[in-house]
Amino acid sequence: GLRDSFEIMKGMDLPIHEVRASGGGSRSAFWRQIQADITGLQHVTINVDEGPALGVAILAGVGSGIYSSVEEACSAIIRVENKTDVCAPNHAAYNRYYDVYTGLYGSLKRHFQTVSEIASAIETLRERLHAAERERDAMVAKRSALNMALDTADGTTQLIQAGLRGIRGLLANHISIDSGYETAIAAALGSLADAIVADSRDEALSAIDHLKQVNGGRVELVVADIENTIKPSDLPNLSGATNAVDVVKAPAGILSTLKNVVIVDDIAAAKRLYAGSSLASKIVVITKAGDVMTESVIRGGSGQQSSKVELFAERDAAEAGVAQANSKIESVKIELSAKRQAETQAKEAMSQALAELKRHDSSLASNAEKLGRLRVQVEA
Repeated sequence: GLRDSFEIMKGMDLPIHEVRASGGGSRSAFWRQIQADITGLQHVTINVDEGPALGVAILAGVGSGIYSSVEEACSAIIRVENKTDVCAPNHAAYNRYYDVYTGLYGSLKRHFQTVSEIASAIETLRERLHAAERERDAMVAKRSALNMALDTADGTTQLIQAGLRGIRGLLANHISIDSGYETAIAAALGSLADAIVADSRDEALSAIDHLKQVNGGRVELVVADIENTIKPSDLPNLSGATNAVDVVKAPAGILSTLKNVVIVDDIAAAKRLYAGSSLASKIVVITKAGDVMTESVIRGGSGQQSSKVELFAERDAAEAGVAQANSKIESVKIELSAKRQAETQAKEAMSQALAELKRHDSSLASNAEKLGRLRVQVEA
């Protein structure tokens, strides 16, 4: 580490000719020799042990005018007393050890950086995982709430649970609406948005008779062949409006109820439509927000309760959101597992490098101890 500090200063083009040792360690000739051999620089001691106190005294002398400059004060006060020259064979040996040290240090530095980068990536993935889990939980809660709203007991529930022949379940289960048009189609269908689909008129009438027998409430049924999805012909053709049947996939019996319905963006668009075409007043015009306009009736405003068609669309969207969130969670978990495995491998490599560095340090300490014994023997 000491040699490394000097190498850094040399890399900064700082000329170093000798090292002046101070403090308690400087009193040991053996320690000065080790430092000189490691650094390859002559070590000297001066006439004062405590360098910081000496520096203060020098600055005080300059400040009080006793000396004209720091250089003059240093020349007058500081005297070199002992010199420790570099032992060439020892320095060559330490050079070999230093090469080992720098290799180990570089390896450790890379390992530490790798572990740090992986740890940062793991933390980011953990945050993404928690965000995806919160998103999933919110979607699950929304789905549950929508299911509860759809499970309200009424005549519809009675018929579905009765399992009567030809009763195909909720109309909302047999209709698919393009995103953004759910409210408009629900308004176009009116009360039929909560209706049940029956295969034939006779089966629909039998269902009504069943409800009367069990006092099961009232219900609306749409007679529709669920296999027939042919769109009606002779649809309105108005610029600035979208035919309702073009944004819906449903049995023909349901589509027929939407034959003369067009959808516009808003009230302003409806006004432009009426101003531009006399045909508009003969059909049903509906805004995306669910405002309904016929030749003699206009129905709209705010606070409209969601129909089963809209609730089903919301539930399907929530279901898709849950699936998407689960997919994201699994993807992040796989990525997180890979990063944790990489972190384990990086830490193992770092541990091996640390162990090698410790062995190197132990070897240096052992050699220093041997040199110390030899010096004692020589001096004796």
